[in-house]
Amino acid sequence: MATSALAGRTLAAMISGDDPDDLASLPWAGRTSRAWEPEPLRWLGVNAVTALMTSADWSERRTGRSSRAASAFWTAMGQ
Repeated sequence: MATSALAGRTLAAMISGDDPDDLASLPWAGRTSRAWEPEPLRWLGVNAVTALMTSADWSERRTGRSSRAASAFWTAMGQ
């Protein structure tokens, strides 16, 4: 509730222009988001790794050997 009260006081100070406590200069006041969030890239990455590992699991079940694709992935990840 303290955060809500501070947010309300900050918003009121920003709207009225009367800011005795200098609330409008807080780091989160007037902050803008980036024009383009990285979410599509994260989604593509997660789905690509899921598809790679699904393929690796299928290959390992079929051949009984470790998947080269999975080994290459883990090597690239440093593990």
